[in-house]
Amino acid sequence: MRADMIAVLLIHMDLISAKINIQLNPEYPIAKQSVMLSVTGITGNIRFFTWFKGPEATSQYQILSYVDGSLIRGAQYFPRISAFSNGSLMIKDLDVEDEGDYRVKVQTAMQEDADISLQIYETVSKPVITASHSEIKENDLVSLTCASANADSITWIKSSSETISEENAITVNHDNGTIIFSEIKHTDEGKYTCWADNLVSRSSSEVYTLTISHFNESAPYKSAGITAGIISGSILGIILIITVGFLLYKRYGLHGRKQMMEPPIDGLLDPYAIYNNILERPTGVETKDEPLYMGPEPKDEPLYMCLQSSSEGTYNELHK
Repeated sequence: MRADMIAVLLIHMDLISAKINIQLNPEYPIAKQSVMLSVTGITGNIRFFTWFKGPEATSQYQILSYVDGSLIRGAQYFPRISAFSNGSLMIKDLDVEDEGDYRVKVQTAMQEDADISLQIYETVSKPVITASHSEIKENDLVSLTCASANADSITWIKSSSETISEENAITVNHDNGTIIFSEIKHTDEGKYTCWADNLVSRSSSEVYTLTISHFNESAPYKSAGITAGIISGSILGIILIITVGFLLYKRYGLHGRKQMMEPPIDGLLDPYAIYNNILERPTGVETKDEPLYMGPEPKDEPLYMCLQSSSEGTYNELHK
């Protein structure tokens, strides 16, 4: 075999074995940003190339064709797409609807094709910590949830230094970022922070301070004692008022009555005393005891009844 024929055969074998590829730049495309679908491994001059989005390289899935510097739009074309002469494709302002299978056919001295699946990543939202109880008491079943959109993993940190694990009655649920305290203790109090991560971003929550209510079991007894004290004080106050009233009555009321019953002092007449109409005998004068005057002595005559009669016979009859 001649040498020139061997050289042509080797070149032909290299063209057959050559394989173009598509690389994403960046590797993990982020929503609202741009991505370049770069075609590598092309040998020779590009005559034209065509991009497709979908399961097949047919006209209904054609995005665009680039021929001699001219762009021909296909059924799947949209304005955020740009094509470059080296066969690459750029998509700006990425959206989740841009996800899917992309394929390119490049025509040089031979036709080659490559495909890639495009996935769009969204950054995680700022995590927010919420508790299952507004008021937490010791031995309660309590959970803390770290909520963040688009997170692939959640990491909890206590007191800015201690990473929480599945020890000490704490269970970490990586699906929804929840830690569960089966019987919470005062040792679980502290400041908690959670981190949300995915391939393209990471974000931290605000610090959440976990506090356990210190319930005072003696409070009901104290309240009952205060109530009993109020009642006792009221009773003692009533007794004191009655006692003071009695002493005042005894001192002033009885003293007034006693003065009313005593004889007059210093020649003053007692208006309430009873006096007899008897004159005292003068000193040194002899007096006789005279009987009390009882009125005229009765005579043995019949009582005159002030009766008048029209006949003397009736008068005589009355005299009998």
